[in-house]
Parts: sequence; structure tokens; C-alpha cells
Amino acid sequence: MRQTMRQTMKEMAWHALNARGTTYLPAVINQFNIVSAELHGLGEQMNMGTGWAKEHPISKVFAERIAMLAGLGSHIDLDDVRAAVNAVMAITEQGDKK
Repeated sequence: MRQTMRQTMKEMAWHALNARGTTYLPAVINQFNIVSAELHGLGEQMNMGTGWAKEHPISKVFAERIAMLAGLGSHIDLDDVRAAVNAVMAITEQGDKK
């Protein structure tokens, strides 16, 4: 069964939010690798280019967690992270209120 783009985005958003509670860096990197490939694929389908996937809030949430687990937390713009987390949370809630 093929998922719709909304279902795919929602699933990727859940993975990003779940990564925020993970303390095992290789697990976060592995999941981001999978999600990043899907985001890039969606970007290509929509003719958005690679920049869209790199700047997507889902990517930013994963990047923030990877940076924190790698000990680079002091270099993170917390306002940018908050905005990304809020955007990802909104993706997970799409369709739930119908």
C-alpha cells in the first residue's frame, strides 16, 4: 500500500520528534539517513531541489539532536530549533482534527 505525501510527512515528523528523546547517537543518525533520503525524494517529486530538504523543519530537528549528542549544543540557535519543533509538531497533528 502506497502512502500519501501527507502520511509520509507525518511519519517522518514522528521519527524526528521521537529522535529528540533518543540518547544513542548512531540510532539518531541512522533514522535521519532514512528520513533525509525520503525528504530528498519528495523534494525531487515537487521540483523543490535539495535545499528544500536541507532546510525542512524535520531535518532541523534531527540536526539539533545530532549536534546535542555530539557535544555541539552551544552552537545551536534555540529559536530556530523551537520553530522547527513547532513546525514538525504541526505536521504530526495534520488530519487528526477532522
